[in-house]
Amino acid sequence: MTVFVAHAPADRETAEALEKHLERRGHFVELDDGQTALRPVQQNDVVVLLLSKDFVFAITRLRLEQRALDAWADQRLVVVKLDHGIAPVGLRDLPAIDASFEAQREFKWQEVATAAGERLRASLRDSAGDAASAPPPAAPMKKSGGGGVVGALLLLLLTIPGFVATAATVSIWLVNRIGPTPGTFEDLRRGIDDFGVRYGAPSGITEWLFLAAIVLMWLLLERRAHRHLHRLRIRHTDQDGVHQHERGPERPVEQRATPRDPPPGGHVDRRVGAPHPDRHRARSSAGFSTYCTHA
Repeated sequence: MTVFVAHAPADRETAEALEKHLERRGHFVELDDGQTALRPVQQNDVVVLLLSKDFVFAITRLRLEQRALDAWADQRLVVVKLDHGIAPVGLRDLPAIDASFEAQREFKWQEVATAAGERLRASLRDSAGDAASAPPPAAPMKKSGGGGVVGALLLLLLTIPGFVATAATVSIWLVNRIGPTPGTFEDLRRGIDDFGVRYGAPSGITEWLFLAAIVLMWLLLERRAHRHLHRLRIRHTDQDGVHQHERGPERPVEQRATPRDPPPGGHVDRRVGAPHPDRHRARSSAGFSTYCTHA
């Protein structure tokens, strides 16, 4: 929070006296005579403008006026008159603190410090209000902790038999395809059963175990993919809600009737150069009136 004291170069001594008084009140002060480009006035800053007859003829007046008007537009300007000189047109009607009597300037500096403090407190309240009215941030996705690791390990353990069964089935099918006469489906079943018997499984049960393992593997993978897509959909919905809150409610598009819309029950001739029906009717009435007059 900075208090910028804008002044004409000729009023440097008066600005330094005000600077010392504001610093004793606990404000951070910077002098601005317009000769050095300072940073823009931010939301928590205040501009104190010292007006005098020297300000009107200062070569940096336009820059100081623009800076003061920007601060006034945001209710962060305090105007102080050092004499009874005529202020510039854009600043002439603004309320100001009269510090033209030098003997009472110490008391007027106290009034300036009070006004600057009120502007700073108002800007802080506005900042707090803007922060309160801001849309709430999107809820972050819960990071998977220990439960996520256990679930991943369990998924891996449950899908390993399915991968093994799939690999063994594909291998047996490829072996049966080699040769002059490709193997049939019965040869594939027999090969799977021989594979199970080789590792100590009862005859006729290996193919059913393979089928159950493959079906379970695909069900688990499908469920995992569905949960992942559901999370992505929720995240996309939250982002759309934040963007809609920032944009505000959409305004309905008003339907405007074109000037060439036909009247109810009527018809408009859209040919180029076609006479307007009312104009033609007016001409007919005028001709009839003229005929009656001559008659």
